[in-house]
Amino acid sequence: MNSLFANLRNSYEKNWPEVHARFTGQATRFIYSDKPKLADDVIPVFCYHELDKTSFESDLEFLARNDYRTIDAQDLADHLSGEKIAPPRSVVLTVDDGARSLFDVGLPLLQNYSMKVVAFIAPRLHREDQDVPSGPGQRLCTWRELLEMHESGCVDIQSHSYEHRYVPRWPEPIIVLGEDPSVVDRLRGPIQSIAEDFAAAKMTIEDRLSKTIRHLAFVKYVGSNEAIEIGKKCGYQSFFWGYLPRHDGNRPGQGTDRITRVDGWYLRRLPGTGRRPLGEIFRERFGSRFRRSMYL
Repeated sequence: MNSLFANLRNSYEKNWPEVHARFTGQATRFIYSDKPKLADDVIPVFCYHELDKTSFESDLEFLARNDYRTIDAQDLADHLSGEKIAPPRSVVLTVDDGARSLFDVGLPLLQNYSMKVVAFIAPRLHREDQDVPSGPGQRLCTWRELLEMHESGCVDIQSHSYEHRYVPRWPEPIIVLGEDPSVVDRLRGPIQSIAEDFAAAKMTIEDRLSKTIRHLAFVKYVGSNEAIEIGKKCGYQSFFWGYLPRHDGNRPGQGTDRITRVDGWYLRRLPGTGRRPLGEIFRERFGSRFRRSMYL
């Protein structure tokens, strides 16, 4: 019962801002418009977790057919700060948690369509090949797989905190989609402060992948002003949230402290040929989410 309550609360907290914005008229316009338009300087950012081959390939095919291009986290940060304006019809695809489907499903499709994603990982929770069960089944990507994706140029790996903890109730640990909760519990170490956690995440990814980490996505989409200031002191440049009411898209002048993201379910509500009916998306999205919350 405690597990069920925790999952239902988790689902509510992640989805309530979006629902509230819809009913107060503050929602992202292209999702609900019958004839959507996007300003050339607005960059939508979409969030995924576990990738389904059929659905994700349909999303990439939609983007390709309608001449959208995918950019990475630094390109987005440069656009928002006004340092370098991104090309029209740019979008950002983000994938949180680093489930193995990012490697098994995502990487081949991204290479096939010449597109890219930003992957936010909690590095403490990723293991070596020899430390994970062989064969099919849920697990997070191994460090070998993360390195291969980084070297492909299709996956921009960035920080999702060190141990996947929730900022508003720090240090509350949060379920990682794609991994057995008992495994995650064993991998977490002694509790650290937010500053220690953010710094450890940045340093670990930089050491393992030989790249500079400048971007952080808050777990469960929610951060705080304090966490932003701490993150900046640790060397982060931009901060990814979830759905932010009164924040219709990401455009130059808004800065990089609060990058808003919408669920990947809504990607095919962008302007273009092949848009999905909103009712169909709602039925699939919330039906599958409710079933998953009951059985996690």
